[in-house]
Amino acid sequence: MLDQLRGFLNRPLHNGDRPRLFAIAVAVIAGAAAIFALLDDTAPAPQAPRSEALSPAQEPAAGLARSATPGATTAAPSEEGKADGGR
Repeated sequence: MLDQLRGFLNRPLHNGDRPRLFAIAVAVIAGAAAIFALLDDTAPAPQAPRSEALSPAQEPAAGLARSATPGATTAAPSEEGKADGGR
């Protein structure tokens, strides 16, 4: 039985077999893609519960926006080191 199976698998590929093998390969690839799509975790990340006790003035983002002085700009960090070698 194993010799017959080995002989079937090791036989030369005929031209009539090529479309069928191509369709099988496409089906395997599409099936694997579908399985991976189903396994993908698309649920949003859990967020910490928001406290309703904070007023809009007490929110951290609002506090940071108010602490900045109007008209003040901060220089973007440079990718280059200092002229003295960073000492």
